[in-house]
Amino acid sequence: MMTSAQIRQSFLDFFKSKQHTIVPSSSLMPDSPNLLFTNAGMNQFVPIFLGQTKCPYTPGRAADTQKCIRAGGKHNDLDDVGLDTYHHTFFEMLGNWSFGDYFKREAIDWAWELVVGIWKFPPQRLYATVYNPDKTKNDPSEFDQEAWNFWAEKFRSVGLDPATHIVNGNKKDNFWMMGETGPCGPCSELHVDLTPAGDTQGSLVNKGDARCIEIWNLVFIQFNANPDGTFTPLPAQHVDTGMGFERVTSIIQGTKNFTDFAHAKISNYETDIFRPIFDVLEKMSGKTYKSTLPSGQKETAIHQKGELTQQKHESTHPKGESIHEKGEPTHEKGESTYLEGESTHQKHESTHLKGESTHQIVELTHQKGESVLQNDQIALDIAK
Repeated sequence: MMTSAQIRQSFLDFFKSKQHTIVPSSSLMPDSPNLLFTNAGMNQFVPIFLGQTKCPYTPGRAADTQKCIRAGGKHNDLDDVGLDTYHHTFFEMLGNWSFGDYFKREAIDWAWELVVGIWKFPPQRLYATVYNPDKTKNDPSEFDQEAWNFWAEKFRSVGLDPATHIVNGNKKDNFWMMGETGPCGPCSELHVDLTPAGDTQGSLVNKGDARCIEIWNLVFIQFNANPDGTFTPLPAQHVDTGMGFERVTSIIQGTKNFTDFAHAKISNYETDIFRPIFDVLEKMSGKTYKSTLPSGQKETAIHQKGELTQQKHESTHPKGESIHEKGEPTHEKGESTYLEGESTHQKHESTHLKGESTHQIVELTHQKGESVLQNDQIALDIAK
């Protein structure tokens, strides 16, 4: 069974074999004026998408693993942390990009080759979504017939019915925008049926159900969203994909390489990404993580604490570029990664702190002489 490090590396190696330049994760403090934190892998490439900067890669392809924060703005996962097993405010996104080079066919071909051909995801458990605009709501563009056709080829090649395994979605689910303005376009997501039998026939896709989750979003960037609400075609067409690193790891490890869905423990928190952190938290608190969701308030607090420690670990022991990249201090722009922890703590205080046991866990790092410096020591211990 692959470790998380092996999964990450296999993604990068695969796209390197497809002539992609492997680039480092950019700073969490983006250059984009409308973003507080880097919230997607494409943020550092916006000037290329807009034609403001010449693409420095030959051919025009890149891949990376990007550290992201989603704790506010258009993409905000803060309210979901601790309430399910697959959302985080701080997470890692695997991605590949084409800058006016390849487009939908290659993006879908390679997504299928990696997920089904190399990682061996069972194809009968996969569902692809394509963009189908709701014209009554003035959704932009047209039905993405081209993406539908390419996915149909893949499902038919393994004896599956495209009418079942391709699901239409409107602007909310299948038109990706970084923010209210900027590069955007129709997208096509890959979802995995995690039920024991794997026979939901697409009925759980985009229903907010943990038994069927999205692992990869292929965005076909064709437009620029303008401040006045209009959409202008870009000078060239691009591909921007984002894969949930923690989600893929949880499925591969939780099902023991897809051999056991009936007894699977599919949770980002049960992977080798978070489990070492939770082991330390259990030792410090004297509490046991029981893998429950609310009403399990204690687990909510441990999830949030685990996220904060993961952030501290990343900033103290960066693998590649981190928050301190390019000499940018953590407190640039008056913000820090601890803001996410503070926001989570405040959210938790206002909505969940009703039980004494939860109160004790959340205050673990704030009482009995413990401080932020101690969090750094925890991260050091974990890194060792």
